[in-house]
Amino acid sequence: MSDGKAIAQDSDNGAATRRKMLAGMGAAAAGAGLLAVAGTQPAHAAVSNGTYFSIDPIRVYDSRSSGGRISAGQSRLLSVFSGSDGIAYVCNLTVTNTRGNGYLAVWNADIARPQPYSSVNWLGDGRVVANLGIFDAGDDGLRVYCGGGGSTDFIVDVVGAMLSNVLNAASPPELQAAQKRLKAASKRHR
Repeated sequence: MSDGKAIAQDSDNGAATRRKMLAGMGAAAAGAGLLAVAGTQPAHAAVSNGTYFSIDPIRVYDSRSSGGRISAGQSRLLSVFSGSDGIAYVCNLTVTNTRGNGYLAVWNADIARPQPYSSVNWLGDGRVVANLGIFDAGDDGLRVYCGGGGSTDFIVDVVGAMLSNVLNAASPPELQAAQKRLKAASKRHR
């Protein structure tokens, strides 16, 4: 659903199974403040730390037009996500124009880097690789770290949000405010 509306909990077509799967994954990742998810997500899923709402994709960062390539050992703060109280963002993280082998790790900038893990990996030059993740942004935003021996450009598109303490609202005010803030900030950070 691109308008931020949640699908009713009793919908069929495998939604209940996906919600159960996501709930288990959410519980496992709650301590780390992040969750890497692959595959298709339902437009609404109740998990242990909130309710998922899909939104029209918003490109919030593109290093090709702001900041340049990131190389092994470097990190970058994505402050576009700062002040995201109670919101975890569902993001598509894409690496492009890769050189060498490497990985990007993304996490809540308010905490120390979780070890060891990566959000997206690449092998070789000229690759384009994307991965979906759910990131709990803190007061300072999200931190992106480049590991391995390579370098890359990267793109962050927000495709949804996990809101805590919101159940089955069609378009809660928190979601509307987050969308508005991300759209405004994305114009400055792209």
